[in-house]
Amino acid sequence: MKSAQAWILVTDSARARIFKAETPLGPLSEVGNLVHGEGRLHRQDLVSDREGRAFDSKGDGRHSMEAKTDPKAQEQRSFVNEIGSYLNSGFQSGQFGHLYIAAPSAMMGHLRDQLNGNLRKVLVGTLDKNLVKLKAEEIRTHLPEKLWMLNSG
Repeated sequence: MKSAQAWILVTDSARARIFKAETPLGPLSEVGNLVHGEGRLHRQDLVSDREGRAFDSKGDGRHSMEAKTDPKAQEQRSFVNEIGSYLNSGFQSGQFGHLYIAAPSAMMGHLRDQLNGNLRKVLVGTLDKNLVKLKAEEIRTHLPEKLWMLNSG
């Protein structure tokens, strides 16, 4: 059975906080907190060694070899997958029927790609802003007055 309450995901590259609102006009209460410390690290802190060196196929030139995947982007994808799993689990267990997301625009794109069909259907709004360090009452002031319509879904 689909829940009438909403979950509000507030995230950046290293922390995700999940709040619930039991009514469209109601206050927020925190129900989950995911931390991904690697998201705050610099690229050089994520790799153990410097890039290797290679010789040119002709001549005596040498150059550094770059990694095929950016470690920072890989960590962000890993965290987005973790967030997606958490949201999907909550939705499948009937904990929410509406979803609102607030995240910096770079993170928002990755999150949208991660949402499965069911989560896309219950997504009622987004905000391209980093609110993760704010208190619940402050976050609520950045969201629409009415988080979802009573007659939806």
